[in-house]
Amino acid sequence: MAALLFIGAYPALANDQADSLADIEANCKAEWANDYSMQEYCIGRQIDAIDAVAKIHKSSLSVAEKDMLSQCLSQWTQDWGMVNYCYKKQHDAYVRLQEIEHR
Repeated sequence: MAALLFIGAYPALANDQADSLADIEANCKAEWANDYSMQEYCIGRQIDAIDAVAKIHKSSLSVAEKDMLSQCLSQWTQDWGMVNYCYKKQHDAYVRLQEIEHR
């Protein structure tokens, strides 16, 4: 999984790729202890989100965009859906502000 390769760039979040997937699984199992379909959904959602964050990370980012991603990673640590959401919201606002400044 591409996402698991990405996590290696953030050793503070996970020591290795296996730990990262294990953390996702553990978090989803804890949140949905008796609901296996929700565990499966949660794990899938987190893997999709970490793939999206990995794609962002691999793209050419400005200093401001790197700071946004770093801030979202610090704020949401292992909730990859929220990291992705946070970055998208921050980035969208940043783009709108850039458009206003360049009118």
